[in-house]
Amino acid sequence: MEKIKKYLVLFSCLAIVLSACQPPQKNITSRLQEPERIEIYELLRNTLKIHELLYDGKYKRAQKKAEKQLAYAGRIVHPDHMLYILSQKNLLNAQVLNKDWENAEENSRDILNKLKTRPVTNYSHIGTVYTALAFSYHIYQNYEKAEENYQSALKFYDPFKKSDQRRRSNALIGLAMVHQTNGKEGKASSLIQEAEESIRLYNPEKYDSIGDILFFKAQILNHQGNRNEAISVYQEAISNYQREEDPDELRQAAALYLIADIYITEERPDKAEPLLTKTKSIFKEKLGRRHKLTKKVNELLSAIESDMVSEYNAKNSREPTDLFTKDTMEVPAKIVY
Repeated sequence: MEKIKKYLVLFSCLAIVLSACQPPQKNITSRLQEPERIEIYELLRNTLKIHELLYDGKYKRAQKKAEKQLAYAGRIVHPDHMLYILSQKNLLNAQVLNKDWENAEENSRDILNKLKTRPVTNYSHIGTVYTALAFSYHIYQNYEKAEENYQSALKFYDPFKKSDQRRRSNALIGLAMVHQTNGKEGKASSLIQEAEESIRLYNPEKYDSIGDILFFKAQILNHQGNRNEAISVYQEAISNYQREEDPDELRQAAALYLIADIYITEERPDKAEPLLTKTKSIFKEKLGRRHKLTKKVNELLSAIESDMVSEYNAKNSREPTDLFTKDTMEVPAKIVY
């Protein structure tokens, strides 16, 4: 399955290049002629390696690799060439996941300016850049700018094109969570429903995508006070994640943690403890012992062991947990971006 995924990435990258590359402009110097096949192959090989590093959660290494790829692209093509823009987009992926927000914002704006002034055959590329920009604003709680850019992203996805549905649903999820934060519960629920319907219609085999939508649907239900329904939907999300041939443990652990968080709020430590114990080992392995989520799990387990759950709830805000923050963005980043 992993080899299949890698080859799919490589072939998709090749398709991007073949469909989107346009001949250089007449005023470009001889240094910027169309690249040789071996140079194109080298860029695509590096793209595959960057995707592998991102998939494995090695965001810093991916960013360094992407920076080197961009420098290489700059030596063989003009900065307006689609191969260079593709390299910029690889770097953008790494910057977003590596929390390099300032450079991600600058890079995304440069990519957008280039794409807007050239013939584009695949408009979803523009959509994904807008999504990256929206996600950066979202994490920094600039909800007005986040909403504006999620909306812009949605304009470039075809609601009836199968290959666009996952990216489109991701933007819908992000926009839904912005509306939920702003107290627009009806809009949030409607957008999540739209995302779920489109994925189930066009990509029913994408269990991780369905799981992602259910993950945030459960968060919205919890924010709206429907805790029992939220728990049920989290469990359904986990079930979908487990149907994948290579399940993502971090997504599953995050859902378990959020179920446990509801149980703690309801002062049902007997239900929360086994979930937190399972979550702790995964967070420690995937995020590190110093990560905010790992520390949070330890705090909750300590409160249970000390029989002080009531005191913990009284001391701490028991608003539903929001993972769209600078400290806990790993899971939303893997899902929305």
